[in-house]
Amino acid sequence: MGLRRKILVMSSLLILTVGSLIAADLTLIPEQAGGWYIQLDENMLSQGAGSDFLSSIVSSTSCERLAVDTDTQDDPWSILVMLQSDATPFIVEVLITDEGVGDHTASYSDDFQVVSTESMTMISGTGDRSDITVQYRLTGISIETISSTQSSMGLLYVLSL
Repeated sequence: MGLRRKILVMSSLLILTVGSLIAADLTLIPEQAGGWYIQLDENMLSQGAGSDFLSSIVSSTSCERLAVDTDTQDDPWSILVMLQSDATPFIVEVLITDEGVGDHTASYSDDFQVVSTESMTMISGTGDRSDITVQYRLTGISIETISSTQSSMGLLYVLSL
């Protein structure tokens, strides 16, 4: 009987238009229905039995797929991300691994960004864009901080115009 912990990263979607009559849609297309599921077991231990978990756990490079559909190609937008609760006992980070396809360029960080309960801009651009891919990284997971047999946390994506 080994130690087993489960973590479920769930994504939620909210469309927000701020002070504008521009219509736009943000679509979230998870790689798997229900988000990213991680099973922490003996294979995730850094040095075998008696050791702690790996220093970081990373999802596939296309764990989430996002798309933005605007009324005109000149409509600017930003996708914001935030944690739905600050009760997460580890650090959650996101990385745009591909800016996707669109007629205009998009702006985003090439590095993992720490997600908190304060919203932050993950990517911004203008016009339609599809196949934006997102990767997750969890750090600070420890046998001491994961006390229950299952943890879950939600991310909230917001489209700001």
